[in-house]
Amino acid sequence: MCDHGHRYGRRGMCVMHDSVHGSYSANDRINKLLGDTMYLLGGNVFNWKMQHNVFHHAYTNIEGWTRILIQKAR
Repeated sequence: MCDHGHRYGRRGMCVMHDSVHGSYSANDRINKLLGDTMYLLGGNVFNWKMQHNVFHHAYTNIEGWTRILIQKAR
């Protein structure tokens, strides 16, 4: 049962992620609507854009800056 809920949560996270990036739909209104589902979970789109788009994507695949590369190196 727990795995089932986790799968649905991951799907929702992927839709929200792509929507906030503006890449889920060609229609900006649909992207905004789906991205705003983050508010239902207590999140904040502005905070997401700052943390994810600015702090994460600005340093993607730069050794020493990307946590994912550091974790995989261990």
